[in-house]
Amino acid sequence: IDDTVNTNSIKVNIVNNGTISSSGTTANSGNGIFSYSDSDSSTIGNIVNYGNINGSGTSRSYSGNGILSCSIDRVSTIGNIVNYGNINGSGTSGSYLGNGILSYSQYVYSSTIGNIVNYGNISGNGASGDYSGNGIYSYSTDGVSTIGNIVNYGNISGSGASGDYSGNGILSYSDSDSSTIGNIVNYGIISSTGSGIYIYSRNNIAIGDITNNGIIISGTGTDVNAIYAYSDYTNTIGKIINRGNIADGIYSFCEDASTIESISNSGVIASADHEGIFLYSSNSEKSIIKLLSNSGVIIGKEDGIYIGGDSNSGINDYNNYGLVIGQTPVLVDKD
Repeated sequence: IDDTVNTNSIKVNIVNNGTISSSGTTANSGNGIFSYSDSDSSTIGNIVNYGNINGSGTSRSYSGNGILSCSIDRVSTIGNIVNYGNINGSGTSGSYLGNGILSYSQYVYSSTIGNIVNYGNISGNGASGDYSGNGIYSYSTDGVSTIGNIVNYGNISGSGASGDYSGNGILSYSDSDSSTIGNIVNYGIISSTGSGIYIYSRNNIAIGDITNNGIIISGTGTDVNAIYAYSDYTNTIGKIINRGNIADGIYSFCEDASTIESISNSGVIASADHEGIFLYSSNSEKSIIKLLSNSGVIIGKEDGIYIGGDSNSGINDYNNYGLVIGQTPVLVDKD
């Protein structure tokens, strides 16, 4: 297929054994699979891909995405995806382009991507522009943004040369409502020029359990980490089990309470630019890791582990049989 699968609603399931490819130079063009509406909900059903789904766009917004569901005034939904092949997006300049998989909605309406199982390659590449070059990306301006469970045996990557919220491996973003990501199990590689796994909201955020047997790696510089969580209210992260490499650390920043259910590390959690593990409440609310068990290596440029919050902040149950390295190995900053 040498053009986009393009309609305002694709409610049927899609099974691709060949190539779905499109390129475009105008807005809303060059998307591999594309559902768009400016007055109704946008829906794409379940997708099973054994072949190639490619999008390429230049100099315009909402173009060059591998899979894009976009609703300007209603709910945007992409169903479950099982990928054995390649899902790629590429764009040179403009907003919301060059993402591998993107669900987008405006106003109070939700944006949802279902469960994803990846055995192949899911990649985004945006040379410049905001909200571009992400591997998997759900965005809502004022509604709930949701990504379901993700199991990765292959590669999920994001690359963005410049622009806000660009170049992340997995990104769930809401301007003013809650943002969630389900459980993540990684046996492969999640890589990015931004953050490997990134969740953001001006409301509450939640990530389920994260099990890493592979590599989760970010770019370099400020505001990027292997796992990055930021909100104006509460952050909740489930159980983190790491037997592989979480390169550039775990970061959780919020104004209210920040909680990680547990961290069990027998691999490496390391950052050359930041702390190995960082939890912080800017309003001096409770920042807590309920259980931390380490038989591997946790290392940070300044602190191995940093926790900042109120007098109840800290690690409830701490068991270290490995190495925790930093100028200060563990620093709990209680206001």
